[in-house]
Amino acid sequence: MADPIAVLGTLNDLASRLDEASRELFRLHEQHEQTAANYDDTTNDVLCGLVDEYEQSEKRLPGEDVRNAIVTKHLREQEPILFGNYRRERAKIDRYERRAKRIEREIDAQRSILSFLKTEAEAGAA
Repeated sequence: MADPIAVLGTLNDLASRLDEASRELFRLHEQHEQTAANYDDTTNDVLCGLVDEYEQSEKRLPGEDVRNAIVTKHLREQEPILFGNYRRERAKIDRYERRAKRIEREIDAQRSILSFLKTEAEAGAA
């Protein structure tokens, strides 16, 4: 049987880890804001250029998935630093979000254990 004091200690450690992860996630989001804005602006510029190109040649614009692939290819080739920074920052944010979710699940599990121990203690006292 688990010790309630040990469970509370684990919960405290997990809360500290979650706080640290959420602070880092906030910092990463703030850092990513400018890169994301530049990426979106560049993406829109490339997409507008693509639309103009197709309208001038009187061709039908490709479907959305093909347009997105063309824009991504252009960004990767013409703006490699912006493209790399955007993808790298986005991946780091995703990793921290997954880490925070894992910690939250661990907290929920420890809270369940603590709740069970409380119910057991109340049943034993009766």
